[in-house]
Amino acid sequence: MVTAEASHTHLFPGAVLVVTGEGPSLVVRFSDGASVAAEIVDDGGKPALVMEAYTTGAGTVIPRKMWFLRSLESEGGERRLKVGRSVALG
Repeated sequence: MVTAEASHTHLFPGAVLVVTGEGPSLVVRFSDGASVAAEIVDDGGKPALVMEAYTTGAGTVIPRKMWFLRSLESEGGERRLKVGRSVALG
């Protein structure tokens, strides 16, 4: 299973995800214990992260979103994804 660890309870522009494993489909795990299915996609030649709707540990419902990726860096067996702005997806 490909996992992405977030150091916060939610994503925001500038947040970094540490990804372990290879492949476009992954599970994002947040610091509050919440997790969500996501996929790295190609949005017109630019990488983006599509995250399904989920509920935070505090009970806030987060809608399905696409986060544009500012950078993708690899180091050893992990990748670091820095997220940019997001757009809500129906």
